[in-house]
Amino acid sequence: MPHPTDIHVGRIVRETRVARGLSQTELGERLGVSFQQVQKYEKGTNRMGASRLLATANILNVPVAALFEGLGEARPVQANGKPPSRRAIEIATIIDAMPAKKRAAFLTIVDFSETGRDGTPDAPAVMAESAGGRDRSGLTAASQSTARVA
Repeated sequence: MPHPTDIHVGRIVRETRVARGLSQTELGERLGVSFQQVQKYEKGTNRMGASRLLATANILNVPVAALFEGLGEARPVQANGKPPSRRAIEIATIIDAMPAKKRAAFLTIVDFSETGRDGTPDAPAVMAESAGGRDRSGLTAASQSTARVA
C-alpha cells in the first residue's frame, strides 16, 4: 500500500505537471523514464529517490519543498471524493493567471450561475445578461417572454 507522503508528493507532481502543460510522456522523457513510471510516481505506487525528486522539481520549475507543501493537510477533492481532474486543474490555472479584475468578474458570473440575485437558481438569465441580454438562441429575455405569451 502506498505511503501517504508518496501519494501527496505524487499528487503535487501531477497537479504541477498539468498546470505546466506537460504530458506524462513529456515529463518521463525529460526524466529518462517511461510514462508508466511517471504514472506510478503520481499515484504514489512507486517512490521517487532524492535525485529523481530533485530532477522532477527542476523540470517543473518549482523548489523541491513545494512538492511537500500541505503535507498532512486536507487536499482538495471533488464531490465524488476523487482528486481534481486534469481539466479542473487546467481551468484553475487559467483562472489564477487572470488579472485580478477579470478574475473577480468571472467569479461573479460563476456565482450568479449557481444562484440568481434573489438566491434562486437562475443560470440562463445571468448568462443572457452577461451576453448582452441574449441567450444561446440569440433571443433577448423580452423576446422570449413575448414568444411564450403567443
